[in-house]
Amino acid sequence: MIAGHSIRPDAAYEPRALQPGGRGLHDLAALIRRIHKGLRRERGPFARVEARFRTAAPDLDHCRIVGLHEGRLEIGVPDAVLMAELAGFRREELLAALQPDVADLRFRLLPREDA
Repeated sequence: MIAGHSIRPDAAYEPRALQPGGRGLHDLAALIRRIHKGLRRERGPFARVEARFRTAAPDLDHCRIVGLHEGRLEIGVPDAVLMAELAGFRREELLAALQPDVADLRFRLLPREDA
């Protein structure tokens, strides 16, 4: 017994979703449909912004678009020196190229990949 609870390894585990009258699978299916609908809706602007970014800055092929939410584009950058350059010197150039879909740019350091 651990902290007033008994552990019974022989007890059959049956998730609530599989119990008669359980709505777990129905709720999960509804959640998946909502996520898919959201992805379908966001795919258009995201793809358009990514194409514009790649066209406007072909030298930044090692950078990655991390997210696009409510007009704010988040770009993942591999090192701090490049992040400082983008934030300080190329921000306005990139914003002009990404209009009207992007109103703000944020830069974030990407985690280092261990080789």
